[in-house]
Amino acid sequence: MKYFRYNQVVYLSSLPLKNLSKDFYVHKLKNLKGLEVQFWNLTEVLFGIKTNEEKNVFEKKISNHTQFKNEIKLQNNEKTLYIISIAFEYRALLLYYFLKKHNCKTLFFARGALPQYKRINKLNNINFNRIINFFKNRIAFFFKYLKIVNTFDYLLISGLDGYKTIGVGSEIDLKKSKKYYINSIDKEIYDDAHSELALDDNILVFIDEYMPFHPDFKLLNVDTVPESEYYNELNLFFSHIEKKLKMQVVICAHPKAENYKTKNYFDNRKIYFNKTCEIIKASQGVISHNSTAVNFAVLSKKPIIFITSNLIKRFNPVLDKQILLHSKFLNSNFINIDKYQQKKLFFWEINEVFYKSWKRKYLTYNVNQHKEKTLEILKEIIVKDA
Repeated sequence: MKYFRYNQVVYLSSLPLKNLSKDFYVHKLKNLKGLEVQFWNLTEVLFGIKTNEEKNVFEKKISNHTQFKNEIKLQNNEKTLYIISIAFEYRALLLYYFLKKHNCKTLFFARGALPQYKRINKLNNINFNRIINFFKNRIAFFFKYLKIVNTFDYLLISGLDGYKTIGVGSEIDLKKSKKYYINSIDKEIYDDAHSELALDDNILVFIDEYMPFHPDFKLLNVDTVPESEYYNELNLFFSHIEKKLKMQVVICAHPKAENYKTKNYFDNRKIYFNKTCEIIKASQGVISHNSTAVNFAVLSKKPIIFITSNLIKRFNPVLDKQILLHSKFLNSNFINIDKYQQKKLFFWEINEVFYKSWKRKYLTYNVNQHKEKTLEILKEIIVKDA
């Protein structure tokens, strides 16, 4: 006989429901008979930006900290599990404080880690905002260290470095939380992928990041590259590589690339939505900036060319460094498409040692390779045997 340890799940997110539903199993849990599911959108609380997304009947948009506190009070917190997709930092400190004050049980998906470029502490890298943020996050750390806010009750961790996505004080959570080791969502998608597409054998895949239009850049106050320059230089590079390697470049669109549905920015090259894993599996290789979808290339053992440009260097120098870092972690080619050597276009061999290291750090524990799916682990936490 089974009964519910928790009869309600509340998702706390800094993004709208449609961005997270699939990856966090929202609708799968919604269909579990006897379990109530709510989704609280905290974008306005954390970033001060109102979202105009279509609202679902079980999605609440929380406008301020007072509303959040009052909503917490209304719940039966002994029987509610809060699944959080917001990393712990100073900006979210008050939210975590209210969760502690009302004895809320919390779960965090510690997955999606990637190599992170760290600025060297030189004088020319120091600015006032960075100094302020550093000290704010030290305050957040001490709140966790002194138990003014709680560590997570449950951690679902993928890869050796997955815990780093928890945010400030992640090492404390790693020691104190109940841990479940899972495969990353990309690993699960890869294992389940069965393509029904009829694809040419001679294709290269560009993993698009919607760089001139990505809505998250606005949230993070990041400059976007100019549209015309960006796509013009990409298309010139694609034309050259197609001619040189006698292959066809196809585009795997970013999930948020709404503009691509009315205009082809890639000189009429084929654009695919929501088929990235399947197309990478069928390809000869991958071209990328630093998309998380390179995980599919690693799992498929496909060679990768990481590309930057003078435009990216000018508008987003940190991204340029991040792309270089990813190429080093996979021992893959790194090309500035405004200036590169012809020999670097030949990228057919991969370094399996580096690929295996990436897989273990970010995608799966080896011992976890064939274990339960994440959804089943979630159900085990929520539903208990009598």
